[in-house]
Amino acid sequence: MAEPLKNQNGLRVSVVIPTFNRATLVCKAVESVLPALEDGDEIIVVDDGSTDNTEEALSAFDDGRVRLLKIANGGAGKARNAGIAAARNELVAFNDSDDLWHANHLVLQRQILQARPDILFCFSDFGGITLEQKHVHHGIGYWLEEFGRSRDCNWEKLLGPGVSFSAIGELPAEQPDFKVHVGSLYQTELDFNYVGVITLLVRREAAGHALHFPEDIAWAEDWECAARLSRAGTAAYLDCETAMQRVHSGPRLTQTDWVEKAATQLKLLERVWGSDTEFMARSSALYDAAVARIHLVRARALIVQGATSDAREELKLAAAVPFSYRAIAQLPGPLVRRLLNARRQVMGWVR
Repeated sequence: MAEPLKNQNGLRVSVVIPTFNRATLVCKAVESVLPALEDGDEIIVVDDGSTDNTEEALSAFDDGRVRLLKIANGGAGKARNAGIAAARNELVAFNDSDDLWHANHLVLQRQILQARPDILFCFSDFGGITLEQKHVHHGIGYWLEEFGRSRDCNWEKLLGPGVSFSAIGELPAEQPDFKVHVGSLYQTELDFNYVGVITLLVRREAAGHALHFPEDIAWAEDWECAARLSRAGTAAYLDCETAMQRVHSGPRLTQTDWVEKAATQLKLLERVWGSDTEFMARSSALYDAAVARIHLVRARALIVQGATSDAREELKLAAAVPFSYRAIAQLPGPLVRRLLNARRQVMGWVR
């Protein structure tokens, strides 16, 4: 592992940006991070085997703050891990090559970790930019809606009591005050991933092996990393937006279909919480309930695809199954597909 730089003016940050064939997007991502940097900070762009002109596009950044690391293609998890291994600073943050940071991103988060040495990592809410260039807010809420949940987040309940940021650090000009919630996120992460990786700032050495992204799954690798970090130490949530996701016409990991997503979730839960003997001895009922909910989500996705035979098997492992699910799962798959194609919405299942 690379030696950290000497720290003279507070905690320094290495920002890891993985990219693959996004020459037209990654430069904007880098440009959005640069205003957040202080002396000694660095950006590591990990080129995950791109075949476009990514290297040429990044050659515009020649002031020494941006390093390009080229690796063989292996996915986002492998690319982020390579960036972590190359990091030279005490703190590690992340941006995706299609997303943007706010200029105050590190001004806010760095102060939290400077003021509270007991906090292992911090994260925040984020906004978004649609294809029509419309700005939307509360990205965590949109994630919750995608999972069929309420957009509202009760952070007092999810993490802990809130304290005004102004009681901890100095607010930048024109930055409204907001709450900071500190506590253990481990049990909360069992049910849903609240940590957007583009808002994550973590202590590299203190996190140790917990700061690692799985390389064998194509979706939710950030969820598994966040869960392991949550097990390893205390989290802080900044109830403000420090980054923006960009919607674009290119491929995104979030486009993975729900049958595959649910299967990945089941694998993730088993190898994080299911293999945690202390947690299972204390909270096995919570784990079993979370697994049952995922089987219900997978069954619903299979029904939408017309795979009713497979859906019936999933329903045997689910809990609180609506009668309508059981009834439709008894129909032949081709009939269900025709019904869905005709109406595009059956009982609110197709958005």
